[in-house]
Amino acid sequence: MNSFYGKQCNCVGECRCSSNEDAGTGNLSLAATAQAERMRVKLMLVRDFQVQSAFINVTKLARILGISPSTIWRQMRNRQFFIPYQIFNFTPMVCIDDLVEWYCSRHCLSLQEAAEIEERERDEKEETSHARRMKDEARSRARAAAIVEDAMAALGLAGNSKRGIGFRPGR
Repeated sequence: MNSFYGKQCNCVGECRCSSNEDAGTGNLSLAATAQAERMRVKLMLVRDFQVQSAFINVTKLARILGISPSTIWRQMRNRQFFIPYQIFNFTPMVCIDDLVEWYCSRHCLSLQEAAEIEERERDEKEETSHARRMKDEARSRARAAAIVEDAMAALGLAGNSKRGIGFRPGR
């Protein structure tokens, strides 16, 4: 049973039990996909780098990022380090959530961006369905007009004659 910061599941490998699925379609929403990607990155850190706490020290962070600890120390000292960090007992530590957020911001969408894109796609889908209904109604009207024109032609009233004017004597 996997447990990572309050989430528990019985999955082996990639966890998909906590992801939200759209009703009936089986497709993950973008926000749920972004959240699942964050969970995947967290699990990768736990598995590959033996991260066992919510905070990561400089030595382990250097292994994860593939840069030397002295480079991290120098950037932190100059206040130029690209991941937010906190100081505990004179030791700088990076929160695993901040590391995951930084990693995912480079490789995937943020939750807000994913939600915005999902909302935009939903709006476009609604607009598309409205436009499709309008096109279908226009096609129906065109078919009805063609049927009426064929019926008028069958009755001997040509479609190019002026309908609606009626009979006017003296013309």
